[in-house]
Amino acid sequence: MVDHAGDLARAAAAVLDRDLAGAPDTCRRFFDALFASPAHVSTVRQLARAFHVTPSTLMSRLHQVG
Repeated sequence: MVDHAGDLARAAAAVLDRDLAGAPDTCRRFFDALFASPAHVSTVRQLARAFHVTPSTLMSRLHQVG
């Protein structure tokens, strides 16, 4: 099952890489960080910690992009 999960993550990353062609580097880093974050990250606070920003900054950025 672990191998299958890794294959799925690699396939999803490849699709995102293709779909994000031309996107700003910050956008690519965001999605890279989502895939690199441990599976136990499940709150905004934990996700913000993984991105090295405050939770309010992360929420603000997500709100700005809708």
